[in-house]
Amino acid sequence: MPLQRPAFVFPQEHWRGRQGGTERTGMASTNVFQFIREVRQEAAKVTWPSRQEVIITTVMVLLMVAATAVFFFFVDAILKWLVDTFIYNL
Repeated sequence: MPLQRPAFVFPQEHWRGRQGGTERTGMASTNVFQFIREVRQEAAKVTWPSRQEVIITTVMVLLMVAATAVFFFFVDAILKWLVDTFIYNL
């Protein structure tokens, strides 16, 4: 008969499971300097956007925010007019 998995496993029990005869603690065993070195190596692999790409993207975001604000301003004004006209004038 195959083993059945419990319906719910508490997170702390999951991390206490054995793997290769040693207990898993959920923490990597590395020192701070090695961690910083690895972070710098990974950051060097990133393809960073150019200054022009950042400027264009920022301008596009600001334009979209402005367009959305104008749209919701008009939607709010129309809804206010409808409520004032049909609800309060009954």
